[in-house]
Parts: sequence; structure tokens; C-alpha cells
Amino acid sequence: MKDTDPLRFWIHIKAADIVVRFKKLDDELRVSNFPTRGARRFNGQMQLPGMPACPRLTLGYQMNEARTEILGVHLAFLLNRRLMWSYQLPERGAVVLPIPAQRKLGEVAAPVVKLKKQKKDDSAGNEDER
Repeated sequence: MKDTDPLRFWIHIKAADIVVRFKKLDDELRVSNFPTRGARRFNGQMQLPGMPACPRLTLGYQMNEARTEILGVHLAFLLNRRLMWSYQLPERGAVVLPIPAQRKLGEVAAPVVKLKKQKKDDSAGNEDER
């Protein structure tokens, strides 16, 4: 899938005529992903295939250094790497939903071991014929 794929990671809010994507933000409220061609075009407010010609906003979240807590959720307007404006969403009503663990802490899955099949070697055992 190309990074300019129009069906990837964004939503067009028709009532406001804006496009919004959801991303992790750095300390300066900039998107912290690798700057692919599509990401640079999105941040530069340039046309992308299949995307409406309207302002593009990022709904992003900031995490603490240990990545164990969300510090804030922001709606941001970027122009290239420059933050033009942002709005921090209020925390009230926010709920963190627990994600069930796949295994108990410290539990290790049993290793899967498969034996390789040995190839038949026609020359094996025929040393007398050499």
C-alpha cells in the first residue's frame, strides 16, 4: 500500500469540510512518524490522490517517556513541520479502557521446535563405488 493511498488513516468530516488523521505527537505537537512523501504532502496541505481539497488536521496524542500514560490529546494544524495552531481536548469524561493481557506477566510460551527433514543423499553409503 502506498503512503498516498486515499483510503488510509484519515476521515473527511463533510459538515466542517476538513480531513482529520490520528497520530502520535512529539513534545512540540508535531507528528512523530517518518516523513514519507504522503506525510509531507499531508502536512504541507498539498493535494493527495483521492483526498478532498480542504484543510488537513491532526488529532494527536502525547505520551510520557515510558509510554505508559497519555499526557494530552490535541487537534493541530500543521504547515509542513511548523505548528500553526493547536487545541488541547479537555480530559473530562475520558476513560482509559483496560486491554486484556494475552498471557500472565512472566508467563512464557512453550517454544515450537520442528525438525528439518533430511534430504536423501544417493552418494551416502556408496563409498566403495568411488
